[in-house]
Amino acid sequence: MNINFYSSLIPYLKEHKVICCLENMWCYDRENSKKYSAICSNPYEAKRYIDALNEIAGEELFAFCLDTGHLLLVGADPYHFIKTLGGRLKTLHINDNDGLGDLHLCPYMGVGNWDRLCEALKEVCYQGTLNFETATTQRRFHPQLIQPVLNLIGEVALLFTNILEEKS
Repeated sequence: MNINFYSSLIPYLKEHKVICCLENMWCYDRENSKKYSAICSNPYEAKRYIDALNEIAGEELFAFCLDTGHLLLVGADPYHFIKTLGGRLKTLHINDNDGLGDLHLCPYMGVGNWDRLCEALKEVCYQGTLNFETATTQRRFHPQLIQPVLNLIGEVALLFTNILEEKS
């Protein structure tokens, strides 16, 4: 069903010269108060989807957006996920959480292992976007502190950029 749906987008992706990124998802069972891995939360599954869709398209029109917060919610290893996807990884939704809720916090405000994430990104020579999905962080602070909080997020982005650009 997913392959059929995404395949139907191919003519539009070609026409508008757009890459469609799949994302690792999770779901919450309220009845049992449990979180479960959902579509593309397994890196091998995500890899199969992207490769199959690009084969159908005859060119690279599908890639991956890794949501670090979703990884934390399902207890997935960022290093393994990134190494498995390799060059299929084109963008990131970088955010942290407490492992319980999808909080969209700035890295280092939750339980994320950011050294391991950066190590993997560096090893696969990641060239994509560092997209910080951290709006909730700003809402946690007094309005007068929004600019310093945004500055902090910017400093984290600069740190990650510097780590990725360091020579091994």
